[in-house]
Amino acid sequence: MTKCSLAYLHLLKHLASERWQPGDRIPSLRQLAVDLQISTKPCLTALRRAASEGLVEVEEKSRARVLPGAGDHAKDLLAGMADDSGSRRVAVLAPSWFFPLTGAPFQSEVCHTIVRELTKHGLVPQIVPIPSEDQVGFARRIAAGFNIAVVVGLTVAELNMLFALRHQCMPVLLLNRQVPGQDIPTVNFDDCGAARRLAQLLIRMGHRNMCLIGNIGYEFLDSARTKSDGWVGALREAGVLGDCVLPVMNYAKWDFAPALRHVLSIKPRITALVLNHAAMFNDIIAEDLFRGLRVPEDISVATPSIAHYFPSPPGWPPCTSFELNMARLGEIVAASVEGILRGAPQPPNIRLPLDIVITDSVGPPPKAGLP
Repeated sequence: MTKCSLAYLHLLKHLASERWQPGDRIPSLRQLAVDLQISTKPCLTALRRAASEGLVEVEEKSRARVLPGAGDHAKDLLAGMADDSGSRRVAVLAPSWFFPLTGAPFQSEVCHTIVRELTKHGLVPQIVPIPSEDQVGFARRIAAGFNIAVVVGLTVAELNMLFALRHQCMPVLLLNRQVPGQDIPTVNFDDCGAARRLAQLLIRMGHRNMCLIGNIGYEFLDSARTKSDGWVGALREAGVLGDCVLPVMNYAKWDFAPALRHVLSIKPRITALVLNHAAMFNDIIAEDLFRGLRVPEDISVATPSIAHYFPSPPGWPPCTSFELNMARLGEIVAASVEGILRGAPQPPNIRLPLDIVITDSVGPPPKAGLP
């Protein structure tokens, strides 16, 4: 993409977003050049092109003024550009600590599934790690080299990058995340429904004293309907919420081992434990946190997440968990990306169901209370 094209696309994105309203004065050439980290010459060329399209009025010794109807016209121009192969570059972004992706099998399968499906749709995707440093500069480079970003595995550590992309008016699609206060299109997994189904399953088996344990950082960026919402809602509807000594335990940062030890030490001891994330298996193995407890004879264990990427702790049966239809995920992401590139005013947020896999890790509660 030439610098002139970059500057023109920058103008179109801001006009289409209606951040600049009719009658507004847009930033000066010097400010545009600073924002894009280019010289003023290509910015002037882009401004003249925008004026020729009837988007802005260029006045001598004054900043350009936005003309009536510029927002809708800019959206039409962007939609036309979506058919140009040079305007169909997609950055598939994931936190750098997942890389190399061979060490993060779930994120790897998600990213490569998305890339394959985007390629089938004639888009030009590239997987790019999000650095931990200089995320604002990184966002500028992404906005300069791509037309849209799909973000996989966003955490609070990457929020600077996300806000910088939004400042650049870069179209963004989030995967299984929702940022409070930001109206960003998302494709979510139905984690809330998964947790609800687990609660209902355990209740049917006779459990009454159960706990869902999770990380408060993930809950912050979860979709509007979280795993905790689905879990507590099902317990309340079944009338067993009051029987749970500690229905939900959200721990801070990565203090999982102390949190789980606390949960298992409470009397009367819980008979079923639901792990918010299957990655918790790694800590359970490393810390031998279930020493002396048999699964499911002494305690049932399940997770509302996708678990087959993680080894079960020694002596455990495979864990009751959920599966994601990867092919369907790829199709939905590709369709959403195409809709955004064609100027869809606000693509719908989509919730993808998960399929439950019931194993021998869950069973009836023990007949006698554990010491």
